[in-house]
Amino acid sequence: LMPTIKLFFNGLSAKPATELIDNFLDRLEAIQQAVQLSQAVFYSSSILLLYDRRNPNRWDCRMIDFVHSSLSPSG
Repeated sequence: LMPTIKLFFNGLSAKPATELIDNFLDRLEAIQQAVQLSQAVFYSSSILLLYDRRNPNRWDCRMIDFVHSSLSPSG
């Protein structure tokens, strides 16, 4: 996993990379909370992480690919 993470942040100095990682982790925690509170059941999904290497302040983290999800029977 570490070689992939290093490749993803290739070309960034330590400070911008650390800030991006913190931002991604915060967003992932928010996504996790939203999923836990939802009435949906996710059998699988994907997480999209992206940023602009020239401007690391431009980044996003989203849950995508909801093909294998449904509302729970109780919802």
